[in-house]
Amino acid sequence: MKKTLLFLLLSVSMISISAQDETKPEDKSKPVRFTFGTGVLVDNQTVATPYKGGLELQIHHRFSLIENYHNLFGIYGAANTRLGLNYGITD
Repeated sequence: MKKTLLFLLLSVSMISISAQDETKPEDKSKPVRFTFGTGVLVDNQTVATPYKGGLELQIHHRFSLIENYHNLFGIYGAANTRLGLNYGITD
């Protein structure tokens, strides 16, 4: 009885394995886009650099803490501003 059950289990598993011989046709590959379009994403640096001969202008402006109406909820307080111009030397 055990040998018969083992034989049936092996034969059923072989049927499902033999059904996997066919491979699906591969789709035509599409060109890969940039990981990031620029060197900065929101407030974080990315791995992207400007292309050779390319210019990239970055303007960052951060307001102060949002506290109360005395500093107009962060607008009237101190601000951090950064202007950056990146030039790509190599690809």
